[in-house]
This record gives sequence, C-alpha cells and structure tokens, in this order.
Amino acid sequence: MLNEIYEIRTLAALNELAPNTKRAALAWYGDVKQANIEILVYDTMRTPQEQAQNIANGVSWTTHSYHLVGQALDWVLIDPITKKGLWRDSDYNSPIATKVIELAKKRGFQSGRDWQKTPDAPHLQYTYKGYGTDKVLEGSNPVQIPSGTYRNGDSGNDVKLIQTALKINSDGIFGPKTEQAVIDFQKKNNLVADGIVGQKTIAALFK
Repeated sequence: MLNEIYEIRTLAALNELAPNTKRAALAWYGDVKQANIEILVYDTMRTPQEQAQNIANGVSWTTHSYHLVGQALDWVLIDPITKKGLWRDSDYNSPIATKVIELAKKRGFQSGRDWQKTPDAPHLQYTYKGYGTDKVLEGSNPVQIPSGTYRNGDSGNDVKLIQTALKINSDGIFGPKTEQAVIDFQKKNNLVADGIVGQKTIAALFK
C-alpha cells in the first residue's frame, strides 16, 4: 500500500514544475504507481540561492541547473516494508530503479544516472525545447492540473478543471452526472471505471 504522506509530498512537488514538464511528470508518476513501485519526489523547483547552497555543499555542480527553470526533479525509491528512502548507489542501480528510469524516458525525460562525468542518479530532467523553454508566456494563463483524488461529493476549482477536461457543465460540483462522465471516460481509456478521479485518470485527462 502506498504511503499517503509520500504521495501528497510528491504531488505537491510536481505541482511546482513548468507546465509541460509537470504534465509529463504526472503521467510518469501514474506509470510508476501502476507498476506498483513506491517513490518520493523530494525536489523540483529551486531558487538560485538554493542552487548556490547545493553547489557549496558539493551536491550540485552547475549554475545552469534545469531545477532553476522547473524542468527537473529528484526522486528516491521507498522500501515497501520499512517505508524509508533507499538512497544508496546500489539502490539507484537496482532493477526496480531501472524500471522507474525507463518509464521516465518513455515520457521524454533524461536521467542523470546516464551522465558520464558527474552521474546524478536521482535526477530526471525534461529538456522540452531547450533550457528554460518550458514556461508560461507573459500575459497567458498558467496550465492548471488537479493533483489530488476526487469523487462524488467533492467540490471546488479542481472539480471545475476536471469537468472542463471532460467537456461537461463546469459547476464545480462532483455529482452523479460528473461521476458518470468520469466512468465513461475511464472505459474509453482502458482505466478502472470506478468514477474516482485519481492520478491515472488525471494523467489521461490532461495529457
């Protein structure tokens, strides 16, 4: 069973990413969960000051980090029994870690584990169209993607976003009509048709 606290932290971290990176990362996270692998995304967006401190501490080597532009994330495997992070180099080279990285590459990410001079196994970056290209243009509206789990009885702006993606009346109230629209969507996309909007359904809705 996945640790709810780790999932909340992961989704909060992914929500800080630039829009296209965020979309790809949410889809990747859904893939990882579907493979029954538990991870924690513990670092995404950084300030220049935070990056400078990382360089001073010897845990980063560049002032041109993709973390500074919201196009990178760092992750760690979670032990399914102890629920603790697996931080050793051998853990990042395990078959399970390799699976996580392969799933990320399928979504367009590059892995720092592949770097020859300064390998950084926890690091995944989304180049998009180059460094700093994945950003909201001035005067445009930022891409909003729900990051929780939603079901009949819920309400609010995230429900409106889901209803808009489903192309139904966006009143912000998750009632029977919204639930049926979710079930219909899930059936069409080979998802579990339970009427609950979790990360797999969100990834499909906002891909």
